[in-house]
Amino acid sequence: MPLVSISIITKGFITKPIPVQRGVLQGDCLSPLLFNLCVNSLIHTINDAKLKCLGYVNNATMYPRHWFQFADDTAILSAHEEDNQLLCNVFNKWSTWADLHIRVEKCHTFGIKKQSSKAIQYQPVIIISGKRVPPIECEQGFNYLGKQFNFNMECDQIK
Repeated sequence: MPLVSISIITKGFITKPIPVQRGVLQGDCLSPLLFNLCVNSLIHTINDAKLKCLGYVNNATMYPRHWFQFADDTAILSAHEEDNQLLCNVFNKWSTWADLHIRVEKCHTFGIKKQSSKAIQYQPVIIISGKRVPPIECEQGFNYLGKQFNFNMECDQIK
């Protein structure tokens, strides 16, 4: 039996106690605060110098970027597939520690690499919890935080 339960109260009505099995309920005012406190430990973990150097260097900043986080939307970047797998392993280990679950079926990989003298899109093989992260099909793009990304970096699908 759970130790915590909630009830919903309206004018003249109260529900029977609803048990909370785990975490906080979506929409609970504590949910964002507790999530940020938990994810803060991940940010400290991945900011370690040994991991920070694995990111992709943008000439405009000259600092490696290996992680983008907005609430529970995460993007991992690296210049090499092996580094990306290493960062995913760290994220997976942390998620296990935090008792959070990575929904691999909701994730995807997108790869660009140099072949001969030109860049090509390819399908990286990244494994999380024994499952391959679904790759984006070549010639296709993906949305991240409402922005469309594709190999040609076309902006025609941006609203």
